[in-house]
Amino acid sequence: MKYVQIQSLAIAAGLVLGLQACSVNDILPNAEFNTLMVDADAAIHDNRWDVATSNLEQASRLQPNNLAVKLKQGQVYHQSGKLALAHNTYQQIIDAAATAKGKDLEIVQSAMAQQAKLGFKPIDKATVLEPDSIAAASVVTGSDAQPSTESRVQDATPLPTEPIAQKATSPQAAINSVDDEAVISARLEDWRLAWQQRRISEYLAFYRGDFTGGLRSHAAWRQQRTDRIKTVKDLQIDISSLRVELLDVDKATVTFTQSYQAANHRDLGLKTISLQKINNQWLIVNEQFSKQ
Repeated sequence: MKYVQIQSLAIAAGLVLGLQACSVNDILPNAEFNTLMVDADAAIHDNRWDVATSNLEQASRLQPNNLAVKLKQGQVYHQSGKLALAHNTYQQIIDAAATAKGKDLEIVQSAMAQQAKLGFKPIDKATVLEPDSIAAASVVTGSDAQPSTESRVQDATPLPTEPIAQKATSPQAAINSVDDEAVISARLEDWRLAWQQRRISEYLAFYRGDFTGGLRSHAAWRQQRTDRIKTVKDLQIDISSLRVELLDVDKATVTFTQSYQAANHRDLGLKTISLQKINNQWLIVNEQFSKQ
C-alpha cells in the first residue's frame, strides 16, 4: 500500500514538473491569438480603433494566412477612416481568391463588397508610366532585393487603389508652398519608418494604387514587396540630403541619399521619388534608385 502511495506521489510530482516546464502556448497553442482577438473585439465595441488595430496586427502575425483576421483588419481601417489601408487589406484578401476554399471564399466575396463601398475609381492609365518606359529609366537593383546584375526599378511597392478624382485647386494656389514641402518631408519619414519597422500595410499605403514597378501587375508587385519585407532581418533605413521640388500644385519630386542595411545585404545610393497629391494626400507614383 505504501509503495502505491509513493508511486502516485511520484507521478503527480512528474506531472507538476512537466506542466511547469510547459508554457501556456505549449498547452493551448492558440491562447495568445484568441486573447488578441477577444481584446480586439472589445476595443471595436468601444470604438478604440488604435487598440483594435494593434491587436489585429499582432494576431495577423501569428496567423498570417487567416483571412478572417485580415477582413476584420480591413473593417477596422475602414471604420476608423484609414481608407487606403482598408482598400489594401481587402485587396490582399481578394488576391487569395485563387486558392481560397469554403469559408475563405465567403470572406473573399465579403472583401470585394467592402472594397466596393470605398467608392474608389480606376486610375486613368494615361497618367501612368508604362512598364517599358519605366524599365528604360536608369535604375539599379532594389535595396531589399537579393543582389542581382539585372537593372530594374527599386523598391517596387504595390498599394491600395486611391480615388482618382483630383482635389480642385485654385489657379492662384502657390506651387512653392512651404507647407507642402513640410508635409512631404514628414510623409517621407513616415514611409521610411513603416518600411524599416516592417509595417507592411502602412508601407504599401504610401503608393498609388496602380504602382507596378515594371512587374506584370499591381498584385504581383504587392506580393513581391510583402514577401521581401517579411523575410528581411535587422533592417535599417536612413535618409539624408533630402530635397523637395514642387513641380505643380499636385506634383512633386523628392531626391535623397538612401542607406539600406540588413542582415544579408546593404547598399547606398541616390533615390528619386515622384509624388502626386490625390484627395489631398501625397502618394508615390514612381521611384528610382541609383546605387553608388
